[in-house]
Amino acid sequence: MTGPRPILSKITRPNWPTGTTGTAGDDLVLSGKNFGKTPGAVKFGSTQAQVLTWSDTRITLKVPFRPDNRKTALTFPLLGFSSTNAPIISVFDHFMNGNLAFYKPNDGTVWAFSGEKGTSANPCPADSEAYAKDGGGAFTLNGEALYFGTQKCGTMYLQYDDHTGYDYSPHPGNAAMNRGIAILSAGGGTVRIPNQGTDSVYRNPERFNAIAVVHNNGFETWYLHPRKHLKTDGSSAYAGEAIAEIGCAGLKDCNEKKGVGPYHLHFEVRRIEQVEITVTTAVGLTSNSLSFTYNTPVDPYGWRGKTGDPYNKAINDRLW
Repeated sequence: MTGPRPILSKITRPNWPTGTTGTAGDDLVLSGKNFGKTPGAVKFGSTQAQVLTWSDTRITLKVPFRPDNRKTALTFPLLGFSSTNAPIISVFDHFMNGNLAFYKPNDGTVWAFSGEKGTSANPCPADSEAYAKDGGGAFTLNGEALYFGTQKCGTMYLQYDDHTGYDYSPHPGNAAMNRGIAILSAGGGTVRIPNQGTDSVYRNPERFNAIAVVHNNGFETWYLHPRKHLKTDGSSAYAGEAIAEIGCAGLKDCNEKKGVGPYHLHFEVRRIEQVEITVTTAVGLTSNSLSFTYNTPVDPYGWRGKTGDPYNKAINDRLW
């Protein structure tokens, strides 16, 4: 093994504020020098990535899937409700296998944990982002959760394409009544108020007035659109503690001064894992390492479909 040692200097993610966090399937660019002209290997920890292009100073690749069987036990984030009886108006989409781009549909399919799915070929006349069930009929989520349905289209339609969490509406027939309802931490941990560029899924998390809780078991829970935070960044929260109030921050038609808008809680769970990226050249020389954090949305309801889970970014287990 001869020649200069490869130097890995920078990770970037095209069209995104940061390249140091992401999920399986994301496109990344590695910059540096002495990679050589002949492709070698890139590893995320012990997992080898799919290399797309290779030059002496630049490598493009897909972030590899890493099996992660860690689990956690969550409590429900709304007082008086549980995971089985809280009205759901939007589901976690199990069919989002490209670069995640929240609220920017790119595949025309929404696939719920029950195995039921809808496609953009059959949109709701009142809301093109809501898709009718394949084969017709109402979505039931196998009776394991209460599907109220979309606000405009009801239980015959499913939304949203590439949605990374669940939208809950305690008063689904009157969204204004949700305003100010306490949002509870789904577990103990440290409160985080996300800022632009710190997160792998949302380009501007502060736009949604997001608040998160970092748990000590490799998980984070996120709560979007609150009208008010009840905890500060860096403070501690216990399971069931009120950390915010339901609002509609960042959503169109939201007028907080008038108390009018699509008030609801967007709740999601992330699995976090930090790994080291290294480049090994064709002649066997290995670079320095740079840190990369997997920040991957997972479905707390797991997967109950009759076929294999179509979600290829993480293993989904029931966490409630």
